[in-house]
Amino acid sequence: ILSGMQAEVIRDAAPWGLPLELKIMPQHFKDLGYQVNMIGKWHLGFFQTPYTPPKRGFDSFFGYYTGENDYYNHTAGTLNRPPLYGTFKTKQTRCVLAKYSTHTWGLLEAFPLLLNLHSQPFFCYFSYQAVHAALMNVPFQAPERNVLKFPYIGETNRTLYAGMLDSLDESIGRVVEILGNAGMLEDTIIAFSSDNGGLPYNAFSNRGFNWPLRGAKGTLWEGGVRVPAFVWSSKFLKKPRVSDQLMHISDWLPTLYSAAGGDVSNLGSLDGVNMWRYLTLGLGSARKEVLLTIDPMYNLAGLRYKNYKLVVGEGFDEELDDRYAFPGGLRPTNDVPQLRKDSKVARVLKTFYGKQNRNWSPLDWSKNPSVDCRERWLTNNFVARRPPYLFNLARDPCELNNLAGSKRIILHFMMHKLAAYNATAVPPRFLPEDPRGYPEYHGGVWSPWLD
Repeated sequence: ILSGMQAEVIRDAAPWGLPLELKIMPQHFKDLGYQVNMIGKWHLGFFQTPYTPPKRGFDSFFGYYTGENDYYNHTAGTLNRPPLYGTFKTKQTRCVLAKYSTHTWGLLEAFPLLLNLHSQPFFCYFSYQAVHAALMNVPFQAPERNVLKFPYIGETNRTLYAGMLDSLDESIGRVVEILGNAGMLEDTIIAFSSDNGGLPYNAFSNRGFNWPLRGAKGTLWEGGVRVPAFVWSSKFLKKPRVSDQLMHISDWLPTLYSAAGGDVSNLGSLDGVNMWRYLTLGLGSARKEVLLTIDPMYNLAGLRYKNYKLVVGEGFDEELDDRYAFPGGLRPTNDVPQLRKDSKVARVLKTFYGKQNRNWSPLDWSKNPSVDCRERWLTNNFVARRPPYLFNLARDPCELNNLAGSKRIILHFMMHKLAAYNATAVPPRFLPEDPRGYPEYHGGVWSPWLD
């Protein structure tokens, strides 16, 4: 709400982006002497060259600019143009065709780069396309060998989705393997996070489900905003664990900057919280509240304060307010521990810890699930479209019991906090598409058009 990025996404030919006056993570890491590289999706604007990754602090960039594209030929249309229109490349580089993007971004270009940087610390941002839908007319694409691993699912699109996710898993495994073979794991921090929940239905669905959580991508329900994430570092002093520490995406900058040896006070005024000490020592969370959004275009807002969550407004798609169980068949789980032990990452870490004479075994996260919706509520539901909503997420993580009517003091307290946030908001920067940005006017490529 302080940058104007709170409403809508940047459409393919839209003339706006992340404000240039904002200093972002790659620029801060360069101040620490890091080589900074990016592979994958840049979705923060490219209508002018100063908005592109090489001008925002990255020493190298190999990827694409828009919201979605074909996984193989790396072409895309827009909401108002035919699909498969325009090739993804810049005017300064070649386009890689017929290569599956999860492997192209992760393997083809990144690893030679990693191996050549021993003399200088480096920060590498992998912004994978997977498991985002490709295009509206061909949303699911995955290598056949990955898809064939999941015959038991029985639904075509969910099976393809599983293949996409399996390919992502392979690529991340390869990243870890390369780092291990290069002897770089001791001084490496690996952070993984999704950006939003799955989208089971609508035109851009990837058939990603968020069960047992309510909602989906584009909503403020837990299924839209609570995402899987993990952090690995040899510096962690507490054994592997499932964390319930409250953390927001804005925390990554001060947390990783601190871990890299930076003085967080040099970052200036931030909304993000430095979580590094809390993660390494397994302490509680330094954060008590999270503003989810204040979106004036959709008249939607949300706030988390300790265990309570407030949602105001109706959103834009009633279908996405529900809870959806996974369709199709499920794999027997009795072989999951063995699959985990046989994974590429497990082999790399076993070797790594063995050299240090330290015992290591994969975390059996399935024995400590992070979400428990309590059986007594599994068959109940609430009627959406009657805001405001107030939930106690510690007792009701699936948002089944609206407390707005019974917890009036807490409701008014959180409404007051939300109003205080709103008083600081700037207008959304959102702008519609500019036809002058279409690839047909730029040699068939998506590139800056208003320089």
